[in-house]
Amino acid sequence: MYKPASVIERLRDSLSPDIWNQDKKMYPEIRRQALTTAKEIAEDAGDGPLRGVYMLGSLTGYKYSDTSDIDIMVAIEGLKPGKSKTHGAKKYNGRIAKGTNRVISYFLAEWRKDTAENLASIDFGVYDVMEDEWLNEPPERKDMAPTYAKFWSEFLVADAKVRHFNKLVKDYLTEKRKLSSMVKNNPRESLFEYYKVERQKEKVRTLFQDALDFVESVDKDRKIAYSSDWGPGRNSKQNIIYKVLQYDENGEFFKDLLEYKSKRNLEEDASKSKRQGREPRESPTDIQE
Repeated sequence: MYKPASVIERLRDSLSPDIWNQDKKMYPEIRRQALTTAKEIAEDAGDGPLRGVYMLGSLTGYKYSDTSDIDIMVAIEGLKPGKSKTHGAKKYNGRIAKGTNRVISYFLAEWRKDTAENLASIDFGVYDVMEDEWLNEPPERKDMAPTYAKFWSEFLVADAKVRHFNKLVKDYLTEKRKLSSMVKNNPRESLFEYYKVERQKEKVRTLFQDALDFVESVDKDRKIAYSSDWGPGRNSKQNIIYKVLQYDENGEFFKDLLEYKSKRNLEEDASKSKRQGREPRESPTDIQE
C-alpha cells in the first residue's frame, strides 16, 4: 500500500551494515566525521561549549530504508531557545558519510544535565558518538512488534489523510489541464472568453492553495509533536501521517509543496526585514500563455 519510511519501515534482520560493525560499534571514519562537523557547528552557533553528540533515528534500530539519513543531535550548553533545530547546521547537512551513500543530517539541541538520562530512557536506540558507545541500545528485533500491528490506529488516520490529499491533487491537476487547454485553444477575443479563462485561473489558484494549506497543517502538527522531545515525536500520529504522505503516490507533489512553502516563507521574511530578496519562484499555478 505504501512505500515504507523511518518509523513505519519494515523490520530488518540486522543493524545497517554500512554504519555498524559486527560489534555494533560505529565505524571510526564515520564517527570522526560526525565529531569534527559537530564541533564546527557548535563554533558557528557561538552560544556555549559542545557537550554531546548523539546519533538517533531509524539507523539506530532495525527499521530503516536504503535511503535513510544519519540523524545526529548536536547538544550545546546554553543554546539560545530562539534558535531553530537546524540553526548553524544547514550548510553542513547533506554531506555523505564516509564509506556510505547516506546523507548526514545534523540538528541542534540545548544540552542540560539530564540530557543523557532522558535520551537513555526512550524506547529506541541512541548512540553516544563522543563516548563511542550505546547510550541506549535498540530493542532486540525479536521483541519488536510488526509496524502495522503497533501503529494500526495511526495508519487508519493516515489513510484518511492520504485519500483527502490525493483528491486535492487530482482536482488541482485536472483543473490545471483544463486551463492549459483553454489558454492554448482560446484566442480570448471576446470579453466573455477572457473572463471564462480568468475564472478558471482563479479556480486553479484556489485548489492549489487548498493543497498548500493542507500540507502546511500536516507539517506544523509534526513540528509541534517533535517540539517536546525526539522520542514521542518520532512515534507520534503526526509523524506517521507525514511519512505516509511523503512516500505515497503523490509524495513528490507533497515534497514540492513543502519546498514551495519554505521558499515562500524565506521570501516573506526577507521582505519584512527590508532586505533584497531573490527572484520569486514561479508559482505552480502559473500558466505560460
